[in-house]
Amino acid sequence: MIEEKALCAAMKAAWRGTGYEVYAAEDTLVITTEEMGVEMSRRNVSRKVLSLLALHLGEIPDGTAYSVRKDNVQQEMLDVAMSHWDGVRNRVDGAERRTLRRTPMSWKHRGVWQEEGTGTVHTFDEGLADIIVAEPDGIDMADGLMVCDDGGGLAVIYPAEGVMAEAVRNLLEQVTLA
Repeated sequence: MIEEKALCAAMKAAWRGTGYEVYAAEDTLVITTEEMGVEMSRRNVSRKVLSLLALHLGEIPDGTAYSVRKDNVQQEMLDVAMSHWDGVRNRVDGAERRTLRRTPMSWKHRGVWQEEGTGTVHTFDEGLADIIVAEPDGIDMADGLMVCDDGGGLAVIYPAEGVMAEAVRNLLEQVTLA
């Protein structure tokens, strides 16, 4: 399940920084940043997300793709940009799913998550991870990406790379943290 409050916070942060991209095609709305991506059916998009899009773009996109940034005039993009999201979707669809559990640890303002079974440790931005409503039995992980695909939409959170030194990671992977 996608948490709309966390999604809006991520969109606002991206808008102030490097920006985000939004694609609208038929019944689907896709919002991507450098750190996450969300694909939803247009009928499942909350009013808060739609109002934020209207505020940032001056309209709710329909059949177009935009690059959105605060300090830049919003630019209409070619639909070719959607191919990046298609690549992420294909990567997630074809990957083996594993269970990821949140641990009580943080490392350099990133949440520490551990794979069930293997003990592999991953770090994710805590605010972005909140976009996916965590189930008690964990969150799916596919090909190194945190994933929620519950039928109402697809949310993908990219891991925070290079945050944790390899020596620390190896130590943490020797114990069960979650």
